[in-house]
Amino acid sequence: MNYKSNRANLPVVEVKPPSEAASPDLHNTNKHTQRGRGLHENSMRKRGAFRSIASAGKGVSIPVVYAGNQTLEIAAQLGMEVINVHTNGNQVVNVVRDDIAPGSVEAIALGLEDNEIAKQSYNPDLEILAAVMADPAMQALKDEDKLLAGLVKGMGGDLKIQSLDALAEEYGEPTAEDFWPFIKIQVSVEIKEKFDKVMLKMSGSNEMEKFDALISSIKLS
Repeated sequence: MNYKSNRANLPVVEVKPPSEAASPDLHNTNKHTQRGRGLHENSMRKRGAFRSIASAGKGVSIPVVYAGNQTLEIAAQLGMEVINVHTNGNQVVNVVRDDIAPGSVEAIALGLEDNEIAKQSYNPDLEILAAVMADPAMQALKDEDKLLAGLVKGMGGDLKIQSLDALAEEYGEPTAEDFWPFIKIQVSVEIKEKFDKVMLKMSGSNEMEKFDALISSIKLS
């Protein structure tokens, strides 16, 4: 369903199913988190859609999403329609929920959920980010736009993807110690003090030897 404007400065609006309205970005640098996805789906299922998605549509029959891939995915799962509003970059699209009053509990809840979803769901895929930034055109844009360069650096986009042979040549062949598991837990101050006291009593010349002695002293069924 298309609604074409009779004025040159008004956009063309299309109402389509998600699969026809937009396609996901296959190089999306945000792989999201399980908790963020759960919050997002719960909000859309309970209160409907609120945040819009944004796509690039030049020269393609189906626009490609660059902001809101997860929203598109959930919309398709829930059987929602997508409204494409075609703009030229000089117009801002405002999604107006006519069924929700300002100051209502629904409006407040949607605002709170929207902010928390954005925070909880962000999980950058550094390999995809590095691959995207390896494009000479992106490197040129980064050199020209210092704010973009700082943003990418903060995300970890300066990482270089190297082959295993290149890594071995730079750092040497791996040893068994390189694959020891790293375990991190959060405990109370009291438990940490008790642990430190126990470790002092263990035999060994360093923390690893003392920890090995502690583990060996524990009887596991």
